[in-house]
Amino acid sequence: MSINLSRPQWLWTLLVMGVVGCSKSEPVDERLAAADPTALVPVTGRVTFNGKPLATVVVTFLPPRGPALAVDETDEEGNYELKSMGGPGALPGEYKVGISYLVSDKGEPQGIGPRTALVQGPGMLSAKELVPKEYDLGRTKLTAKVGPKGGVFNFDLPVDIPELPQKPAEKPATEGKTPEEKPAEKTTSEGKSPEKKTAEQKKQ
Repeated sequence: MSINLSRPQWLWTLLVMGVVGCSKSEPVDERLAAADPTALVPVTGRVTFNGKPLATVVVTFLPPRGPALAVDETDEEGNYELKSMGGPGALPGEYKVGISYLVSDKGEPQGIGPRTALVQGPGMLSAKELVPKEYDLGRTKLTAKVGPKGGVFNFDLPVDIPELPQKPAEKPATEGKTPEEKPAEKTTSEGKSPEKKTAEQKKQ
């Protein structure tokens, strides 16, 4: 029986499969035997699209087998720093590299938080992948070999990502309406208002 999944769902199904493994008969990534924070090495880099950085691009390093994947999302400058097994860094070894930029129908990028939420919000349900399919985890030809001391891996994809619509600036909330200014009272040459002067003249 086949199951039809959207691209965002399919991508993250692959990640889950990578974490739990496909079957008990398949070999388990032997590197997990050293699942110790001290075994992780620093892996950083930068992702750009035709030289332009984007924030909230999700970068995933997927090993040939087993659940020892590493992931992070880019900052405003396109920089990332991988995290794996609850700690910073990745295990040394060879990886396939997937790059994903999901954007909701309201123009909101969907980072790791929305993607891994137990209940997917409307942003994820309406999200579309803006990076071509050849860079997702199922087809990517991007690779990285992490050495015993880690490494820096930059990826510049020959892809133009459309600019997202700018959100309208929010107007500052006011505590209440400002009182209307009263027109200034006209004064005579003596410095008194006409009304007051008339009242004094009546007394005389």
